[in-house]
Amino acid sequence: MTTPSARRAARSTSSGSDDRALLEAVPATHPMAYRLAFWFMRRLFDHYLTTHISGREHLPPPGDGAILAINHTSALDYVAGHALGRPGFVGIKREAAYRPLRWIGGIPVKRDEQDMTALRSMRAVLAGGHVLGIAPEGTRSRDGRLLPFDPGFVWLALKADVPVIPCAIHGAHVLLPPGRRFPRRGQLWVRIGPPLRWPDAGPRPSREALQSMADETRQAMLALLAELEVESGVASPALAWERAAGSAAPPSSFAS
Repeated sequence: MTTPSARRAARSTSSGSDDRALLEAVPATHPMAYRLAFWFMRRLFDHYLTTHISGREHLPPPGDGAILAINHTSALDYVAGHALGRPGFVGIKREAAYRPLRWIGGIPVKRDEQDMTALRSMRAVLAGGHVLGIAPEGTRSRDGRLLPFDPGFVWLALKADVPVIPCAIHGAHVLLPPGRRFPRRGQLWVRIGPPLRWPDAGPRPSREALQSMADETRQAMLALLAELEVESGVASPALAWERAAGSAAPPSSFAS
């Protein structure tokens, strides 16, 4: 049985020049900026806030690429980088892509069109064995609901032959809701789920097939949020919206 790393190595051998060109497209970062960012995140998430992180065993070893799919409700969602615990990359809206964020792996993305430059950078990051954070909702949820997942991240994972790892962030909507400039003190929960792969997707899956895989990832996210809701005693607005809509949200002690 071949591993993802071995398959990528085989492809690299067969298309060396193309892969070398792709790897050269990995966005430049700044080691000192990463050190400062991790120092700040430790102060924020481990000292000012109390952060509970579980599921790190599902992260790939250094040198293996993966997409970390997060739910996005707050600026505190950068806690996913703290949970990762090593330098990585993240897709961010172009309007917020200030230079310091690019120094720590921020990849500017035009949200209202197909951004080929961003896609090439993301493919390069994954080919280089890095973890790439993506919010499949495409924007921040202002009311806490889990918005529909755009299937673009699934296409990217299949193209790069890497897993999608769901990462649920719970409690950020309470500590730093829209309109608040600085987080109130409290607890934050992060749970990383088992990686998802679709080995039978084929070389050219249809839009419907890609959407089905994106929906599967969304359901995995809801399941993680349901676990955290029970564990924390803090209600999840995402699950409340699912129940109100009559969806088959995972059960929890908060279900009516």
